[in-house]
Amino acid sequence: MEEGASKPSKTRCLTRKGGVTYLVVYTVVIGLAFLSYLYANEGSRGSTIKVNSNEDLIVLPKSSVMRYMDSAGNDGKLLVKISFPRPGHPAAVLEHYKSMRDGSTFRKKCKKCALVFSSGHLLDSGAGEEIDSMPCVIRMNAAMTEGFEEDVGSKTTIRIVCHMSVEPLTVQAEEILGDDSNRKTESILLFGLTKPNHNWAADRINAMVDQYPNVAFYSMDEVGEMESDLIFEKETGKNKFETNTWLSTGWYSMLASLDICEELHVYGMVDETYCEENPDSSVRYHYYQTFDTPTECETYDNHENKVYMGGHRFITEKAIFSRWAEMFNIHFHHPKWTPKSKHSKGQVLKTPFVTRNETDSTIFGSISHWFLRSVIGFTA
Repeated sequence: MEEGASKPSKTRCLTRKGGVTYLVVYTVVIGLAFLSYLYANEGSRGSTIKVNSNEDLIVLPKSSVMRYMDSAGNDGKLLVKISFPRPGHPAAVLEHYKSMRDGSTFRKKCKKCALVFSSGHLLDSGAGEEIDSMPCVIRMNAAMTEGFEEDVGSKTTIRIVCHMSVEPLTVQAEEILGDDSNRKTESILLFGLTKPNHNWAADRINAMVDQYPNVAFYSMDEVGEMESDLIFEKETGKNKFETNTWLSTGWYSMLASLDICEELHVYGMVDETYCEENPDSSVRYHYYQTFDTPTECETYDNHENKVYMGGHRFITEKAIFSRWAEMFNIHFHHPKWTPKSKHSKGQVLKTPFVTRNETDSTIFGSISHWFLRSVIGFTA
């Protein structure tokens, strides 16, 4: 009887192990299915349908935005009016920057502006006095001016800041924003604060809003973020989410600057062929970095060709800016260059990112992409 009694115990033990194994496998499968759902849902913005070529009305699934500001249908679709750049008419992106104090819209306009990139090309340029002479000077993220005034100037009218640069902005706030007696920046335009996983950045900025009452803080609303994505998609034919693309601060800065400025002077930005034509260039990525590496071209090439882990598409963005320079009043300095009339509206861009075939269809690539976007917050 004792031997007979031990057998059911062994059977129950095996059954318990099998149940645990089943539970683990079931959990993994459900988890992967859930991640796939999230990944597919985020990429749903690519399913856009243009329904009116004159007014640029786009039909999107409701899941594309959490909050919507124009109109919504009963069929699960949203009707969104998107402002795309046209010759003489830049995208009206300023209406999407809302005051973090009272919700009012950013409305500043300038006859003439300097948009200062952070490139090492500005070192030894002596462009500081020329930049400061502009009625409006637009800078990016936490790019410092102290110690570089001769080359980049010291005046700052507007800073355009990515959520990922909020921390360095906080650390250098006194140097960048000044104090009650010496305001160094008039307005901060931020993008990327609308997503729930970026609440850490919004919290830090809200603290700065209270600390610096003389500086105006504006955050881009969610429809503005979507509009910026769709402009990129229309220019390249590629969806930002499906290609693991992070739009750069330069992208948002150029869109805003074109809406702010009648005449735009861009300092420290090369064209899209510069690195191809200057493969041995040792120019630093940022003028204020303390080491010679990374170089500008190393950074551009690395990001342009990333697939699995995603990246900025700097070369492609510059090709688009070159196209826009034929549509708007844009001038480039240090280095000085003019559009090559090869990116007319409607022509397909010939950059590495645009011309390659996307191959990131693996589960590993999809999950890694979702993790970077949704958990860590690398979206721009």
